[in-house]
Amino acid sequence: MRKKILFLIVLTAISVGLFFIFVNQTKAADETNISISPLTFDLSANPGDTVTNELLVRNSSSDPVVISVEAQDFVATGEEGEVNLTDSKTTYSLASWVELDSDKFTLAGGQKKSVKFVIRVPFNAEPGGHYASVYTHLSPTTGDATSGSGVGQKIGSLVLLRVAGTANEEAKIATFKTTKESYAKGPVDFDVRIENTGSVHVKPKGIIAVTDMWGKKVADVTVDQKNVLPGAIRHMTAKWENTPRFGKYTASLLTYYGNENKQLTAAATFWIIPWMTILIWAVISVAAIVIIWLLRGRLKSAFKAFLKSK
Repeated sequence: MRKKILFLIVLTAISVGLFFIFVNQTKAADETNISISPLTFDLSANPGDTVTNELLVRNSSSDPVVISVEAQDFVATGEEGEVNLTDSKTTYSLASWVELDSDKFTLAGGQKKSVKFVIRVPFNAEPGGHYASVYTHLSPTTGDATSGSGVGQKIGSLVLLRVAGTANEEAKIATFKTTKESYAKGPVDFDVRIENTGSVHVKPKGIIAVTDMWGKKVADVTVDQKNVLPGAIRHMTAKWENTPRFGKYTASLLTYYGNENKQLTAAATFWIIPWMTILIWAVISVAAIVIIWLLRGRLKSAFKAFLKSK
């Protein structure tokens, strides 16, 4: 019996200890708030150039943290701007050209620090796009080296570098459509997917001209402007807010991209059919017809009486 009681006491003590460790680690993770700016560097350079920029790192928590800064190549994944860091070397690699002014430092709570980085473009650099992320992550301090709290959190800025020379700027519209074939009312949402088949990133500017069934333009809608990396597809959206009440409409997409302002076009059709309004009027019409039919005898008698009075 005593052994059982002793076992329960020890088990309870261990459980309580683990609970407080978990709470403290969770609290530390919640209080850690590191941010960077800007989120994207869109740069241009010639072979042999040296390009210098700064990354601002801010610690919004109340505790000091040890921050490491690194540069690593990335590749696009998905269609919403996601990227994966990679150690694989490709024609688009950039990280090996990046030199960091400071790769590890302590940042007090509520403080910020500018981290300078230099890109040394080789004289034989291949023209076109080169991509890397300059990112920060929390380093373990002596006190939490075993727990590893905060380690592994990576917050990065994307560096897009265009090296001058003959680069292949090519893109195409993979998809242009509305999210539905018909709408009861606005807004009308447009989906645009641009595929980059060239060797350098592009940032298309797009506008959608909406015309009604008589060919009259009723709206111009601006498409979100986003970078599309080589070999990637990027999803973009547009929204038409102030839509008319009824009709068939044609949406014509026109986009410009690259240094030569190359054009891409596509078209889609859709309907705006206010089903609820139509249903209400249909019910009112049917009700009126039924009432007239039920009162037809009285109406006929009243009409005859009216004629006799004449």
